[in-house]
Amino acid sequence: MKKLIFITIIFLLNLFSTNVNVFASSEKIYMDGYTVSGVNVFAKDTTYNSLDYNGWMIRSTANNYTHYCIDPTTHMPFLNESVANNHNKVVSENEMLSSLKIDKNLLTRIKLLAYYGYGYKDEKYDHTSKKWYGITQVLIWRTIRPDVTWTFKTGRHGNIKASLHFNEVSELLTLVYNHSILPSFDGEEINLLVGDKITLEDTNNVLYKFNTKSNENMVINKKDNKLEITALKKTSENLTLTRQELSNDFYLLKSKNVQDVITRGNVNMYNTSTIKVNIHDGMVTLKKVDSDTKEFNTNLIGSVISLYDINDNLILDIDIKDENERIILADGKYYFKEKSSTKGYELNDKKYYFEISKENNKPIVTIENNKIKGKIIINKLYGGSGYDFKSESDAWFDIYDNNNNLIDILKTDKNGKASKVLNYGKYKIKQVKGKENYIFTDEFEINIEESKEDAIKEENVEKEKLENKELEEKEKTNKQKKIIIIVLAVLIVLILATWSFLSWKESKKKEKIKDEVYKEEKLTEKEIEKKIKTYGRGSTAVYAKGMYTRERRMMLLCVVSRNEVARIKDISLKIDPKAFIIIANARETWGKGFKEKK
Repeated sequence: MKKLIFITIIFLLNLFSTNVNVFASSEKIYMDGYTVSGVNVFAKDTTYNSLDYNGWMIRSTANNYTHYCIDPTTHMPFLNESVANNHNKVVSENEMLSSLKIDKNLLTRIKLLAYYGYGYKDEKYDHTSKKWYGITQVLIWRTIRPDVTWTFKTGRHGNIKASLHFNEVSELLTLVYNHSILPSFDGEEINLLVGDKITLEDTNNVLYKFNTKSNENMVINKKDNKLEITALKKTSENLTLTRQELSNDFYLLKSKNVQDVITRGNVNMYNTSTIKVNIHDGMVTLKKVDSDTKEFNTNLIGSVISLYDINDNLILDIDIKDENERIILADGKYYFKEKSSTKGYELNDKKYYFEISKENNKPIVTIENNKIKGKIIINKLYGGSGYDFKSESDAWFDIYDNNNNLIDILKTDKNGKASKVLNYGKYKIKQVKGKENYIFTDEFEINIEESKEDAIKEENVEKEKLENKELEEKEKTNKQKKIIIIVLAVLIVLILATWSFLSWKESKKKEKIKDEVYKEEKLTEKEIEKKIKTYGRGSTAVYAKGMYTRERRMMLLCVVSRNEVARIKDISLKIDPKAFIIIANARETWGKGFKEKK
């Protein structure tokens, strides 16, 4: 990259010439023939097919500042220190823009390239080697003349290599592009107590570019991307972080005869980052807790605590939003007093005194709040004969909160009493155990809104009485129901008995009729048997029941040869013309009159 830049510089210095206006306050510049950047570059445009130069640094006889060519269209002959050329200084930005015929964005880019180029050094980057002069010059030319191709070479007479000095170019351009990025804590305001130490971390990772100084009020230490501030004295001031400062600001040198040049200087853009630092004598921490648990809970949010000085002058009202509220105060004596509490808590009107001093500049004041609580007393009675009420012992009551969570079980003593202290809120009470054969108390609700013992005693006594009259009426009703049930049961039994008797009687009658039928069937059976035997065949009688008529019938089973079927059918129909005859083939028949076992 060094060689390529060098070539470009030479090209610009030697090829072009133009006329410029003359300004006052001249400065002499020359080409340092003894200081060569070592960067070579190939340049090509519509006028020249190829140009190959190796150049020298441009310096000032006045202060030895390094300058960069800004006028690539003008030829600059070799000038040594003894024959340096006069240039006129231009510091006005508007005059620079008019003279160079470029817009403000291009001018800003040139300023930044010169600032971060040759000579720049911080905790991370070092651009003090000569190659950075050539690289910087080439990037400035690329900005001024984008129509020209500037390509780095391996040597004055070497080969073109586009990737040469790639890392250096990328590094320089990254610094230019990120110039506007300030530390992440820029513009913040921090509060410290004398003796406190705080560490600020720069998440933008640009803190290394900035410097700051300690003073009598604070000690500043910077390391990597962290800034440590130690508070020494009470103060309120801006802590300023400044970029690397040069001895001069950016300016332009113009000449009638040779190239115009610019010098490296302060850019005066995003050069500072500011933090507002307030260092105080002391700070009090106000803690708000529940008196029972000694801890903070969300129900305490919203209460208001007033801060007074020792002369009872109100300083401010503090709206409680968190467990710890921190208030910055000067040395002196003060006190807290609660102005308003939240629902469910009693107002604490106690004064809490404290003092801010050098010996104790971080006091902690804890204010406790008592929950609103009410005491419920259950007086359980049960009714006897003649409404003679007696105390009921061992009666159990479940207590549920507003979210239907069981929180406790109360049991009455020998006097029928039970009590419980409950916090602010709504509750349901339900009897789950009591004297046998007596109706339980109806479920009821209570509401604790203020701290008051026995607040609902009388109300609940009436709800919990079980009157004998109610019991007797219910028992009477139950007796009537029992009588009705018994009468109905007797009637049902009588009806069932009558139906059973009639059914039995009817079945006997049917049996008698069937017996008569059986007698008739037996006579018919003899006739059929006699007829069938005339053909040398026997038969078997099977008694069956018809599913439609529900009557018993005789069924004859007779095995005959194929030639005997017609005669058997004829005999059956003469005896009973309505006879139901089934004829089925038998594959084999063994026995007398058919096949005999050998």
